[in-house]
Amino acid sequence: MQCCPCSPSNIFFFFNRLACAFGCAVALAGRQVALTAKTLRSVALDDSKDVVVLFHAKGCEPCAHMTVYFKRVAQRFHELGHTKEDGSGALVVARMDVTDEAPPADLQFQIASLPALVILPAKDKAPPYRYFSGVAKVLEMMKWVESEASGRLNLPPLAHLRDEDKDEYRRQVAEREASLAPKRTASAAAAAAASAAAAAKGVGRQTEWGQAGDKGDEAEASLLDDAVSPVLAMKPARELGGKKTTTKTRTPSKKKQDQKRKAAQVKAEL
Repeated sequence: MQCCPCSPSNIFFFFNRLACAFGCAVALAGRQVALTAKTLRSVALDDSKDVVVLFHAKGCEPCAHMTVYFKRVAQRFHELGHTKEDGSGALVVARMDVTDEAPPADLQFQIASLPALVILPAKDKAPPYRYFSGVAKVLEMMKWVESEASGRLNLPPLAHLRDEDKDEYRRQVAEREASLAPKRTASAAAAAAASAAAAAKGVGRQTEWGQAGDKGDEAEASLLDDAVSPVLAMKPARELGGKKTTTKTRTPSKKKQDQKRKAAQVKAEL
C-alpha cells in the first residue's frame, strides 16, 4: 500500500521520502483505509470484500473515544491476517471523516448520529445497511464484524489480545475477581437475608389473611342467617325440620249439626 509517490527520480526525493514514511506510519499504524466521498463508492461497494466503515467527525467527543478502540480493531484484524496492506485481504477496515463532506446521497447511508459503524458484506451491498449497536469495545466490535461478515473469520478466543498479552489479561481478571469476591459474598448474604425476611413476612401476611378470611366467612354467614331468619320463621315447622305444631279446634254444637243435616236433606229432595 503506497501512500504517496516516492521515486528516486524526484528532485525532492529525500523530503518526499520523509513525508511518505510519516504518512505511512500514521495510515498503517491502525491498518485503516481513509475514505473520502470520492473513494467511498469504489471501496465500500467492492463486491468481493467485506467492508467495515466508521463514520466520525472532528469535535465529536464520542467519536474520539470510539476511534481509539476502532484503531485497535483494525490492527488486530491485520495481525490475524484478515486485512492486507496491498488490499488483497477479504476484509477492509476503513473510516471516513464526515466533518466537511458527507457520503454520496445515492448510497443511502442513513446516519442519524455519530459515530456510526456500518458493515457492507461481500455480495450484499444494497441498503438497508447493518449498523453496530452495542458497547464500543475492541472485542465486541470484532465479534460483531465476525457475525455480520459474509465469510467465516473464525476469530480465536480473546481475539482482541496478542498471545503475549493473554496471560497478563487472565492474571488481571483473576486479581479483579479475587478482589470482588468478598463484596459479592457479602452482597449474596445480604440478598439471602432479605429474601428470607421477605418470605417470613409473606408467610405472616398469608396467615393473617387466612384468619381474616375465616372471620370474614363467619361474618358473612351470620349476615346471611340474619337475612334468612325472618323468612324461615314464617314457614311451617315441618318445613324447618322441627316438631309438628298442633292447633286446638272448636267442636260444633249438636243443634248446628242437626240444622246442617236438615238443610242437606231438603236440598236432596229438590
